[in-house]
Amino acid sequence: MRDPVPSDPTPTEGLAFEVEELKTAMAWAASQPGVRLWVATEHRYVQEALEISPPGQDTPRWCMWRDYEGHLHVDDWVKSEFDLPYHTLASALAFIERHF
Repeated sequence: MRDPVPSDPTPTEGLAFEVEELKTAMAWAASQPGVRLWVATEHRYVQEALEISPPGQDTPRWCMWRDYEGHLHVDDWVKSEFDLPYHTLASALAFIERHF
């Protein structure tokens, strides 16, 4: 009998967020009327990402994820701007809040 086609697992390129970071992000989103935050686990190469949509929008605009070294990456999908220079969750959330 022949073996089925091999299916190598897709390697991930990032770490999950710490529980405290998730709590901080959720508390921040809860304090922002109309903001939606998703903890996404279906990205192909990233284990976990935070997706945020501004008030009145149903689709995410910003995506945050951590690489294997723990560095935070912030992407603005609407403007096609990637790796915005925000190195902490607090500074990234403050930036996003200023750009609703």
